[in-house]
Amino acid sequence: MSYTMFLAELTVKTPLVIGSRVSKNWYAYTNPSIINGRILWGTILSIVAEMKPEIAEQEHLNPSIALSSLIHIDDCSLCIPSHPFNFKCKTDSKVIYVDGKTLYDKITKGYKEIIELIQENILSSCKIELRSNENVYSLSVGKGLITPVRGLIKKSDKEFITCSKPKTVSIEMVAIDKGTRSAKREMLFTYEAIPEGTKYYSLIVGPSSRLNEILDALKARPGEKITFRMGRGVSRGYGIIDIVFYEKTRLLDEANRYYSESLDNGVVVLYSLSPVIRLDISGSSEYSSIPVLSGLSIRDGGVYSTGTLIIKGWSRLYNTPTPTLRALMPGTVIAYEVRDRDKLPGHVGELIVKMQRLGGPGLNFLIPIQVIEKLIER
Repeated sequence: MSYTMFLAELTVKTPLVIGSRVSKNWYAYTNPSIINGRILWGTILSIVAEMKPEIAEQEHLNPSIALSSLIHIDDCSLCIPSHPFNFKCKTDSKVIYVDGKTLYDKITKGYKEIIELIQENILSSCKIELRSNENVYSLSVGKGLITPVRGLIKKSDKEFITCSKPKTVSIEMVAIDKGTRSAKREMLFTYEAIPEGTKYYSLIVGPSSRLNEILDALKARPGEKITFRMGRGVSRGYGIIDIVFYEKTRLLDEANRYYSESLDNGVVVLYSLSPVIRLDISGSSEYSSIPVLSGLSIRDGGVYSTGTLIIKGWSRLYNTPTPTLRALMPGTVIAYEVRDRDKLPGHVGELIVKMQRLGGPGLNFLIPIQVIEKLIER
């Protein structure tokens, strides 16, 4: 079976309301840089259900499509979640970045190699220059001046820097009483929304035939803009989104090449463009909440993350809130040992889809770490 990857670029045209409840009548979104991909997939399936209901039903019962979180596009530059091995000197905005190929090589060699890599990068990059007359003295920055990089990063010229967070705006909506057709008393709600002009992207992977069917149902052609509504308050004019699909099959082919090489090496190292969690938790081991397929095992000490986050959402299908989950942050890196190659997917596209099934739409979008830098190429 052939697999295809698309990059979906979204542009907010009217305020996008996706807030989670913080206090009474106030809804806020804690990190507008990354949005749960479930919101996009739910919107797509709702449109597909009107045109081809059988496809929407099949994808609900037995998903064949995987998609990443919606990730902020900062000043026309694609951002990616920082992995846990990136650091920053507090005296400089530049990220001390470790590329995917180097990181794969160090992780496969063992924990000691990783520590030495981090120490080497920090000591060689974090410097303070002191001038005394005509002499220049160089001193290593102390430990307290070095901090791990969380959130999103992007490439600027030949360096990596942190991405700015999207701005938000506050909007107010009232609940309407269907009987009186007027506003309900004490039912004024304030939402934190993402303003017009903000851009995001998401990667979508699946069998070529099924993705083409979905694009046909959306009446979307690669490179051409379509418009739909997403999030809360769509009946009131909020959440109008322009979306353009760009084919990224060449990137998927490169990821598949590294995946095959990793199987030969006996170690697969995956990087996540979404929160990471396993819903069908069984057992009480340290890694029971980490997704793993039959034929793989998680390396001892092989899960690296910058922290956790809370996932909340709303099911359009059941019209109820989705379960509240605590997951590892996007940018998580997981090292797997290959135990039985015959049980593993033959293509990286199938691997991505099967990993996402263990968490649900928009979760566990895991790709070979060697292609990280390719993600930000237009």
